[in-house]
Amino acid sequence: MSTFGPAFNEKKDGDRIRQQMQAIHNLCSDGIWRTLGVISKALGYPEASVSAQLRHLRKEKFGAFVVKKRRVTETGLWEYQLLDPDPHQLPAHDPKLDQIYKLKEEIRELKARVETLEEENSLLRAPENAQLSLKV
Repeated sequence: MSTFGPAFNEKKDGDRIRQQMQAIHNLCSDGIWRTLGVISKALGYPEASVSAQLRHLRKEKFGAFVVKKRRVTETGLWEYQLLDPDPHQLPAHDPKLDQIYKLKEEIRELKARVETLEEENSLLRAPENAQLSLKV
C-alpha cells in the first residue's frame, strides 16, 4: 500500500500531493497555530487534504516534523502548529536533515539581508536624503 493510501496513483496524484505538502509546509513553518480552515482558506486546498498532509509531514520520509495540536473550542475545533523535527527523535545522522537545516539557515540569512536592503532603500528614498535638483 502507498504512503498516501490505496487510491493513490503517482501519475495522477503525485505532483498535486507533493505541491500541497510543500505549500502547507511553507505556510506553517513559521510555527504559528492555525486551524485546518485557516490553512485551507489561505491555500485553497480542502480541509481533509490539509489534515492528511500534516499527518504526512510527521513521517520520517517527509521530514519528521513535529505537528502539535490543541483544542480551541469545546465543539471540536483544533489548531495545529508545525515545528522543526525534534533532533532526539531522529536517526543519529540523516544527510537530508543536514541539508534542510543548512537551507533554513540560508533562508534566515537571506531574509535578514532583504530586510537590511529594504531599510537602506527606504532611507535612500526619504525626502531628506534626496539630491537637490540643479537649477539651470
